[in-house]
Amino acid sequence: MALILGPNDLPIESDPKKPLLNAEIATTRDGRDITRGYLGPILPPQDEILWQRSTGDLDLYEKVLDDAQVAALLQQRRLAVISRELEVIPGGPGAAEQKAADALKYNLENLYPDVDQISDTSWDQVTAQMHYGIFFGRSHAEIIWDRDGSEYVIKQVKPKNPRRFKFNQDLQLLLITQDTPLGIPLSQFPRKFWSFCSGAWHSDEPYGLALAHWLYWPTLFKRQGLKFFLVYLEKFGMPTPYGSFPPGTTQPEIKKLLSTLRAIMTDSGIVTPQGMDIKLLEASRSGSADYIGFQNLMDSYIAKLILGQMMTSEAVGGQYKADVQNSVKKELVKADADLICSSFNAGPARWHTFYNYGESVKPPRIYRRIQDEPDLKPLAERDKMIFDMGFRPTLQYVTDTYGGEWTEVQPTLDPTALPVDGQPLPTGLNGAQIQALLEAMKSVAA
Repeated sequence: MALILGPNDLPIESDPKKPLLNAEIATTRDGRDITRGYLGPILPPQDEILWQRSTGDLDLYEKVLDDAQVAALLQQRRLAVISRELEVIPGGPGAAEQKAADALKYNLENLYPDVDQISDTSWDQVTAQMHYGIFFGRSHAEIIWDRDGSEYVIKQVKPKNPRRFKFNQDLQLLLITQDTPLGIPLSQFPRKFWSFCSGAWHSDEPYGLALAHWLYWPTLFKRQGLKFFLVYLEKFGMPTPYGSFPPGTTQPEIKKLLSTLRAIMTDSGIVTPQGMDIKLLEASRSGSADYIGFQNLMDSYIAKLILGQMMTSEAVGGQYKADVQNSVKKELVKADADLICSSFNAGPARWHTFYNYGESVKPPRIYRRIQDEPDLKPLAERDKMIFDMGFRPTLQYVTDTYGGEWTEVQPTLDPTALPVDGQPLPTGLNGAQIQALLEAMKSVAA
């Protein structure tokens, strides 16, 4: 029977009548992960493209960002996240939870830049930089703490280059420096670094799986195709000069003819020795070699990978299709916002509450309001039609549907109205209504 070790490398003893607490069996340590084999002090990522095309460094994917289509669509997805309002909700109904939420919201709206720093330090800028973690598969930021009176505050949130960080076999985050190539375990700095990963399809991969992993080949094919397209333009856009010389021509004269041919490409006038002819050869081909179509095909692949569709990046399709595919984009944007916000809630939001209010106070949660406000006009028209049919909505329904605070309007009495079948009139008449009623009664009596 194999010996299974748990936390602190202590043997695990299981009881079939009780759950196994705080123990992970399928770990990556001690060669237990058969997909990795022997593990050194630094855990390598399992992205095959990184290992086949480079040394496992993310600098390969930084080149993917040079593609104009990738940069434009990533910006569209990134700006769609930070354009939405940030909401902070308390972790519970108590006064302490509400106070913690107000303090965190004020802190995020008022991050403190350095004295000599002129760049944007707003929360939207932090979110925009952390959003690159979806492209690279992971993102890391350092929290700079400070004191403001009696409270601890987040002075700054500084997203870092993910190439500076690795993981060890225990999936602990390491900071790689020039002096420590094996990394500094950041577990010795608790509540200091905020991280998340995305794209991986199992928890054994702390590096995540970058969106750039899927974008690498389309962008590479585009670059290769562009090189051939430039050759194509040169061949079919400008004739190739051709020179001939008679037998017995000396080598210096041949070189002079060749320099003359080269001058045709730039000069407006040339001279040739007598006996030498120059012609222009027009390129001809059969079939099709549409490099523009190839580039558009690669761009459509990139659009589908980044936005889940291509209609919001290209002006194609009808209004119905555009609305449907725009909803696909919104789902991706919401997933991005939820990923960033949930990782912040699990880290800095909890730390901020712990330092200032203790463990007994439930930490607040932040989120981005992605869904648009509903159009209430069609709903109001429908409710009015139902009211005209004889059905009146409840006050609770009106408040839940339209928001705000409402009070029911009391019916007013028509001054000319008289009792019907001996039924009493409603009470609560004002002076003018009473006077009108008396005059109406006098007229009836007369």
